[in-house]
Amino acid sequence: RDGQNTTMPVEATFSGYRDGEPATCAHKTEDGRVSRYVAYYGDADFLTAYLAKVASEAGVQNMVGKVPSASDDLGADLRFARQGKALFAFNYGPETVQVPASFLPEGASVVVGDASSVPAAGMSVWKLP
Repeated sequence: RDGQNTTMPVEATFSGYRDGEPATCAHKTEDGRVSRYVAYYGDADFLTAYLAKVASEAGVQNMVGKVPSASDDLGADLRFARQGKALFAFNYGPETVQVPASFLPEGASVVVGDASSVPAAGMSVWKLP
């Protein structure tokens, strides 16, 4: 802006529109806090991957104690809830959805429904180790 350039590390650049210009930047302060700036309205694939990266770097864990990754994307209709050692998957959509295998912890055993998919408007339940 006004001929000024950022000194923040560039994490991603535009391709096509504004080719090569910064699309996301990050700045780490002396006390370790990180500020990020996203310069455009990204599509779902980019945002899923980018936010998984940011959460992972921040040490965020999901409800089963795993670090998020883009491969754990639940899509538009699948949601999870946890109550103690029970993990519930709810499919709010009109089609069967696959459960990301990387989302479930090792040793989880299905007690209701199917271990790898959740039917339309249905649910599955796992017992966690």
